[in-house]
Amino acid sequence: MIGRARVEIEITLGRLKNLCQGGDDPEFELHKESEWNADEKYQARQVIFQHKETLKFYEFMESRSGSHWQGYNYWYEYENDEKVMKIGEVRPVERVIRAWETVYQDEPS
Repeated sequence: MIGRARVEIEITLGRLKNLCQGGDDPEFELHKESEWNADEKYQARQVIFQHKETLKFYEFMESRSGSHWQGYNYWYEYENDEKVMKIGEVRPVERVIRAWETVYQDEPS
């Protein structure tokens, strides 16, 4: 939405890397990782962390390029671990999705 700023916190890239790789952190824990979404040789996934004290959730979009056979390059491999990153607060939302499917003649009504 236009004119609305998301709620963000700052965290170093080194801590984010550690969390994405399943490492321990004094303030955050890995909550959920989506499957890698592939677009040719580029892939991305959503990683959700939970702040241990406030129980709030934060999102980081991790990306990589390469292949299963030749290995992957993660964009943050070439960045300084002390670089300060901003990650946005997120919350779980349940959504009902209505989809339409084909009815076939040999199916019972």
